[in-house]
Order: sequence, then C-alpha cells, then structure tokens
Amino acid sequence: MKKAWYSGILLFVVVFALVLSPVTAFASQPPPGAEITDIYSPWAEFDVFMASTVYGLGNEGTYSNFRGRLLTEKFMPVYNSLADAFGSSAKTELQPGELVTRGQVVAALYGLLDENATADEAAGYFVDVGLMQGRAQGDYQLDAICTVEEMIVLSVRTYEHAVRVSGGDSKGLFWEVQGANNTVYLLGSIHLGDNAIYPFSGNVMSAFDRSANLVVEADVVALSLEDMVYIQAVQMVDFENGETIADYISEETFELYSTLVESLELPEEVYYLKPWAATMGLTTFFMSGGEQEESSAIGVDMLLLTKAYSTGKNIIELEGISYQFDMMDSFSRELQDKQLLETLMAVLVEPDEADEADEVSGEELQAMFEMLLATIKSGDDDVFGAIMAASRFVDAEDTLMAEYDDIFWTRRNKGMADGIARLLDSETDDGDYFVVVGAGHFFGDDSVIAVLIEMGYDVVRVK
Repeated sequence: MKKAWYSGILLFVVVFALVLSPVTAFASQPPPGAEITDIYSPWAEFDVFMASTVYGLGNEGTYSNFRGRLLTEKFMPVYNSLADAFGSSAKTELQPGELVTRGQVVAALYGLLDENATADEAAGYFVDVGLMQGRAQGDYQLDAICTVEEMIVLSVRTYEHAVRVSGGDSKGLFWEVQGANNTVYLLGSIHLGDNAIYPFSGNVMSAFDRSANLVVEADVVALSLEDMVYIQAVQMVDFENGETIADYISEETFELYSTLVESLELPEEVYYLKPWAATMGLTTFFMSGGEQEESSAIGVDMLLLTKAYSTGKNIIELEGISYQFDMMDSFSRELQDKQLLETLMAVLVEPDEADEADEVSGEELQAMFEMLLATIKSGDDDVFGAIMAASRFVDAEDTLMAEYDDIFWTRRNKGMADGIARLLDSETDDGDYFVVVGAGHFFGDDSVIAVLIEMGYDVVRVK
C-alpha cells in the first residue's frame, strides 16, 4: 500500500494552503521615485497581474508606462501573444510609431476572433458581452488615445472571453448553499497552480464578483511580522541546544535526506527543519518543478486573495496560519518520519525501480499533480472523489495513517463546516460569502459538505 500511502502525502501538499515560503501574489509596483506613469491604477491591478503572471501576455516592455499613451510598439507584443493563443493569422494595419485609440485596440482584438468584423461591429460586440464599459451610457470614447493599462485590461478580458466561449475554461468543483440572509459559495482549491486552469467559468467568477466576502483557510497575503517569526520558529528544531533533523528521524531516513540535500546543494539550514516542514518543502519543490514560488502565486486561493484585495473585499479566515502550523507540528515523530521517508523515496528512486518496490516515482508525483489540475479544469467530481478515496484509505493496522487522517482531514473538516454554518446562520445581511478551501475537504463521508448536509443545509452542486 505504499503508493496509496504516498498519494495521501501528495494531497497533504496540494490541498494545504501554505508553502514554506509564503509569497505575495500581487504584481510588483515600481519602487519609490518611479515615474507616475509606471504605477498602474487600482482598477487595473488584477488584470495586470493576470496578464503578466498568469497568461504571459506581451513581454517585459509591456509592463511599464501604464498610464501613458499607447504606441503600436507597446501593443503589438500583446496582440501577437493573443494571436498565438487563438491560432489566428489576423493582421492589424497599425503602423510603427502610431498612437493607438481605444477603438483601434477594440477592433484589433475583435479581429482575432472574427477577421471580417468592422470597427463598429467590434465595439458593439465588446459592449454586448460586457468586455467594455463606458464612463457613461453609450460613452465609450473610442476616438480617445488608449492608455497602456486600458489595453492590458481589454486584452485580458478578450482572452478570458474567448476561452470561455470555446469551452476551455475551468468548470471547478463548486457548490452553493443558501443561508438565512445570504448565499455561501464553496470552491475547491489546489494551492499550487498552473496557468492552464485559468480562467474559471463565468458561473464561478460571477459568484466571486457578487460576494462581499472571501473566506479562506488562512490569509497568507496579509502575514504580520509576528506571523512570519512564528512560522519560521515552529518549523525549526531546537538547534540552540544542538538538535538537528537527525534527532527526529530514523537513520535510514536521515541517510536518504542527506543524500538529497547534497545532490541538490541545499543550504545547511535544511538540517534544522522539523521532518514535517522538510516534507512540505521537498514535495512542493518537486511538484512545481523547482518553481514553487511561481506555482504558489497562481494557486487558486492565492489568486482569488489577490483579486479580493485589489477589489476591497472583506477577508475572513476559517483557520489561520498559527492553527495550520500548530496542527502539522502536532504530528507524532513516527508519522513525520514516515512522511519524510516516503517523500525521499519518491524523488530518489528511478521510475523502473519504483514500480518494482511499489514506490511512487518523481514522474508519477508530477503526473498526479497534473491529474488534479485536470479535475479542477473539467469539474469532474467522480475522478477527484476517487483520488481522495484512494489517498484516505486507512488500513486497520496502520495507526500512523489513521493519526494523519484524523488530524488533517476529519477534525479540520468539522471545524471548517462549523465556521461556514456560522456564516449561513448570520442574522445580519453582510453580503454573500465566497469560500475557497482545499478541494479535498469537500469529498468523503466526513467532508465539509457531508457535515453541512448533516446539519440540515441544502448544498447544491453548481456546474
């Protein structure tokens, strides 16, 4: 049952809200003293993030002079990125050195979707489908020179609209629950991301936009200095008294750990991590192909936190960072040793050797992650449910797996459900709530959804 056991470790990472180095997903603003045109407007913030970090539109030269007037040379890299994404051979008649109007941007973008459309037809279409809004009814200022940030926003909207029309959007694992004075939406997340799963469907994002509150496991964007000091400390052994990770794990595990540390040329500090922290770090590193910060920044919950902050939503935590780290730190040393050993075997053993030993190889680890991404994109409850059922299988004699399952899943599911029930039972109308937590918490006999149904709530799957 080694592979079944290790699939549990996989879920331990991808449905858990934190990585060892939490990142801020916001696109970086220029340093103090930069030109005012290099600072984007608040209303453009999230689209700039999506264009640069998630969709990869344009090039480095795109993301400057945001409030400045748009030249053809600034627009064309973004236009060409979209043409490649759409497989379009359309051409624009814009000339180098030319200032570009809003109407010309709209016509060029729509030309990627319908090469034969006129400028008036393009503008009408953008208005009809909600891609363009005027300062007043009917006032779209199509003859005004476009700014760089306006072009980025229009380009992101065009890309997302085209993906949704083609059916390539992520359907998500998504539910709705009606409360006394509000609606609570539930979205299953995986906390490492890939740009292939974006954008989400119109149903998901419309519900997010309608909601006044975003509810997450832990707000990893607004970490205080005290939070950072605490999470750093709780991951570390008592090194001041001479402890290392070797004092927490078996000789076999330590030997493999040392081999991996040396092969990756990791810093000496990793010998002072507790085993659970080492497991999180290594699994995240290998699942994200060594790009864990980038992968975390576009995880579902981090991305929605980014948008929530840019649009002024209220942020509510179901657990909080201290709870999560204390929970992991409560794992017995035997459980931590087993998790770390299985992680090391996964990344050190060759695929053919792994099959013979019933171990999970690094390639299989990445394949599992890609499968989870695919279920988020397709919204396939059956596949995700099967993955969860396999990962949570507990052999009657496996006390360590039982310990992990109880602490990480059962207790947390009950706590999350209780928190959501308090929102549903609120006697005041504080707006709707959009809840995004690890998708694994929504599957199984003791899932958040099962607990809410047992409490008497009607939980409706939205597709």
